[in-house]
Parts: sequence; C-alpha cells; structure tokens
Amino acid sequence: MSDTNMALNEQDMAWVRGLVENASLMRSTLLSKLIDTRRDIDDECGYPKELTTEQYKLMYDREGVAARTVRILPEESWAQDPEIYETEDPQQTPWEEAWKELEERIGCI
Repeated sequence: MSDTNMALNEQDMAWVRGLVENASLMRSTLLSKLIDTRRDIDDECGYPKELTTEQYKLMYDREGVAARTVRILPEESWAQDPEIYETEDPQQTPWEEAWKELEERIGCI
C-alpha cells in the first residue's frame, strides 16, 4: 500500500471518529434536556395540575387508554369465574347451593 492510500485511510478514520463523537455528544445533549428536573412534563404538554371528576369522565369517554386503564383490573380479574366452595367435601352445603343458585340467577355460569 502506498503512503497516499494510507494517509487517506487515516483521514477517513479521523473523519469517522469525529462523526461518532459528534453523534454521541448530540445524543447526550438531547438526553440531558429530556431528563432535566427543572422541566415540568405536565406544564410542557399543557396538562392541568388538578383534574375534576368531569375531566376524568371526559377522558374515560374519549380516550381508549383511559377507559382500558379503568376496566383492565375488573375485566381481567373476573375473566374466568372463580370456583367457590365452603368445604372440600363433594356433598354441597346449603351455602354452596345458595351460591350456585345466585350464579345461575345472575348469569355467571
């Protein structure tokens, strides 16, 4: 390899190193702006400091994420009906019979 080709490669490598350093500096600058504790995300996004019950209701009605957040625990908790019994004995107790009747009456089964 000639000296000219070697010098060109070294120049290219210096240029690439400078490019990488610049990108790294830009990334760290951006991250420091995002993590700046002096910034208030609610203020930056125009969110109110306190929400009224009417605002909660509007969010629930309009926003799928808000509605899903409210419904997820009850829906997932009761996705499968629980098996409820009073004793391990296969013979049903009066309480278990009453529970079974209640389930049938309200349509849980």
